[in-house]
Amino acid sequence: MPAKKQYNHKMFKHLSDSTKKYKIFLIGADGFLSRAMLRRWNRRKVICASRRGKTKTSEAINWDLAEPAPQFDLQSGDVVVMAAALTSLEACEKNRQLAHRVNVEAPAEVAGLCARKGAKLIFLSSSAVFDGEKAFPSETDVPCPVTEYGRNKAEAERLIQTSGAKFMILRLTKVLSLSDGYLAGLMRALAQGQQVEASPDLPVAPLSLHWAVEAINRCLNFEESGIFHLSPKDDTNYYEMAIKVAEMYGYPVSLIVKQNLAALRKLLPQIPRNALLSTKKAASELGLAVPMWSAALEKEETWD
Repeated sequence: MPAKKQYNHKMFKHLSDSTKKYKIFLIGADGFLSRAMLRRWNRRKVICASRRGKTKTSEAINWDLAEPAPQFDLQSGDVVVMAAALTSLEACEKNRQLAHRVNVEAPAEVAGLCARKGAKLIFLSSSAVFDGEKAFPSETDVPCPVTEYGRNKAEAERLIQTSGAKFMILRLTKVLSLSDGYLAGLMRALAQGQQVEASPDLPVAPLSLHWAVEAINRCLNFEESGIFHLSPKDDTNYYEMAIKVAEMYGYPVSLIVKQNLAALRKLLPQIPRNALLSTKKAASELGLAVPMWSAALEKEETWD
């Protein structure tokens, strides 16, 4: 199996790490992306807001996003990273009121607070604001979501842009890591000799967790407001990705079986044809070297 290795920071041109001049507020500290950000920022204090209100940082705020936002002790120059969201497509469809509260109203409240206090908001959005029909949509393309989750994100983006706050909206494709989430579940199933069903008809643009965290870290010190796309250079489909994982880590590829298209349509009536986003703006303005999708399958890297 591939050995554990240190992350290659050369993928980030002109990467600045001057994160000690201001406070970072991380909203939604429970998710695997947020936990990775906390590991990245382990040498400084991060104020976390989550439903549990307990983290390994010295300060934590208890906030269930179904309730009104608390008054964070923000100051001019502070940065708020809004990572909390209700991301399950099924949950958003079944409980639209809760989804709207968590995915739209809460970010809008935070944006308003940032505007009043002079803080910057980094809002983690999604490629789901597009319908997947156009290849490589850019930041200037008009959102055209087809899911409730995508509609939530698109509405939140509009409200943030008109809030008066300094903002960065980051639209990410599918962030993946072997240590958590979909890939971790896939690895566990393969290790136990279980058969795994994966779709050859559903495109996916896997984005390395570590690359995504480094990209977000780069945004802490970026001065201009705007929308940026974070996506790999190339994409694949869920079946080919599962096959690649099995091959890389020594599991029988016979355990990977193709999901029936009819079964997929029951879960996702409109299947996107494209998963990638254009990253020309992020590469140019943020100085990011965009990775291949296979980088998401690498073993855990460390930040030293």
